[in-house]
Amino acid sequence: GLGLSIVSTIIERHEGEIVADETLGGGATFRVTLPVA
Repeated sequence: GLGLSIVSTIIERHEGEIVADETLGGGATFRVTLPVA
């Protein structure tokens, strides 16, 4: 959705990473990693 697109843009601008792990029939888990300041 739109929310995920916004989060993805923010994470990229902060030089981070977002990864989605899917579970069959169980949805998805999103993992966000940001560098330490």
